Amino acid sequence: MNLFKRMLVGRAFIGAYYDRWLEIYPHYLDGPAFGGLVGTTRGFAKFLQDQLRPQFVLLLNSIR
Repeated sequence: MNLFKRMLVGRAFIGAYYDRWLEIYPHYLDGPAFGGLVGTTRGFAKFLQDQLRPQFVLLLNSIR
């Protein structure tokens, strides 16, 4: 990862090393969606099972 950091992150956002950790300065993501899913496989399985039902329940309140 160290070889590609200059291509992936702008120089203005790269800080110093603390032991083996590289500091990346806080920044505001302003652009197209930078989304993703974070969770466990069991959690995703429950979500997908619900969404495949004819009457899903989990996102019902957010649609109304």
